Amino acid sequence: MNDDSRDEQLVGLITDAADGVEPTDRLSEIRTRTASARRRTRWYAAGGASFLVAAAVVTVALLGNPTSPSADDTGPAQDPTPTVTDPVPTPSGSASSADPPTGAGTTTSYTVFYVGDTARGPRLFSEVRDLAGERDLTAALRQLETAPQDPDYRGLWPEGSFADAGFDGIGVDGQLSVVLADATLRERPAGMSEADAQLAVESVIWTLQAAASAGDPVQAPVHFYLGRNPIDQVLGVPTAEGLAAGGSEDVQAQMNIAFPTEGDVVSGSFIALGRNNGFEATMTWTITDGAGTVVLDGFATAEGWGEGGLFPWETESIDVSGLAPGRYTFTAANDDPSGGTEGSGPDTDTRSITVE
Repeated sequence: MNDDSRDEQLVGLITDAADGVEPTDRLSEIRTRTASARRRTRWYAAGGASFLVAAAVVTVALLGNPTSPSADDTGPAQDPTPTVTDPVPTPSGSASSADPPTGAGTTTSYTVFYVGDTARGPRLFSEVRDLAGERDLTAALRQLETAPQDPDYRGLWPEGSFADAGFDGIGVDGQLSVVLADATLRERPAGMSEADAQLAVESVIWTLQAAASAGDPVQAPVHFYLGRNPIDQVLGVPTAEGLAAGGSEDVQAQMNIAFPTEGDVVSGSFIALGRNNGFEATMTWTITDGAGTVVLDGFATAEGWGEGGLFPWETESIDVSGLAPGRYTFTAANDDPSGGTEGSGPDTDTRSITVE
């Protein structure tokens, strides 16, 4: 895929998917500042999408008794209380019946949420996946069955977990539906903690809502089915009613790197991007060599902090031209004013990079 196509895709993702984050002219400025210094261009579309597509902030809630999912609005309204005989339509897989076709040769970016460990316990981290074809909710959901790029994250859904997915509605209205393929997913498997089971369900909700945000941000409740019947629990988590996404401060890591992505090759200089929620909007970053020695460090200021979810941050240009070629680790961390004497410590995220 050429650079122009990726730039157009990024613009579309920013315009269509960002919820509460206003794009600024800095995006083009970053592209200009880094164009002559880097050999890899893939990062910007993926990294920018990661911190903006995942920007929807919703609260913890159970939404009671919505109607059964439908692939379109042509049929009569269903009984608001699902029963085992309520039909589940064949989901179209698209974000909305109103979405225009994107045409052949299209590549679509999806934000996929995996689980990783933080100082506060397991939380969701996001990665961006580029898939051939127009927007397809089932394809996005099945990414949860694949291994994350970052080895620090883990997927909690086995291969073959999801049969289908669909969205009946537009924007914040309607409902999302997930059809499970395996009846054993009703119970929490041996060895899976209750916290991981809850986050596994949250990863479906966050991934599906992000994938459905082809136009307006989608915060619709997610309903789970086995075949054509509603399922009362998934991995031991109650799902009899539609589920809203948990609040980002409760279920997401408070530091997430968008760029560099795991294994990226950089040269000259690069700009790191991400989202966080840290004390006074401050984040710090380091680059360490294979021996764990800090060879570069710095800080950046996010666009906000406190209540309201995660906030975009970006560093100044990081000059790596003086480093010997080889493997390094880029670490981003929230500021800890207590110096580690209070609380569990700040959330961090890391990426392995190669300097040419």
